Amino acid sequence: MKTSKILSDARGRLDRGWCQRVGADEHGNLCAVAAVGVAESAAIGLGVSPTIPYPVDALYEKLKEFGSYQTLVEFNDDPHTSKQDVLNLFDKTILGLQEKGL
Repeated sequence: MKTSKILSDARGRLDRGWCQRVGADEHGNLCAVAAVGVAESAAIGLGVSPTIPYPVDALYEKLKEFGSYQTLVEFNDDPHTSKQDVLNLFDKTILGLQEKGL
């Protein structure tokens, strides 16, 4: 499975519900890292091999355009980061991967 497909699945999960400072909240909302983990686990559950580049690594590469964040968790949990900011990161990363056929 392509990395862009896994990130698209994760993005859909975030669009349905995003949270900060926890992996998942009591309403089932996910942080960015947890959403990627759930999407990867779902793909592996379908018998899909792990992808290269790894989804979190692809997000981290694009994260440099969003400021001086050191990690995806730091970006997700920043009080100034909105759900739309996180979705924008996913959108830009997915687009870049699709342009490369990944």
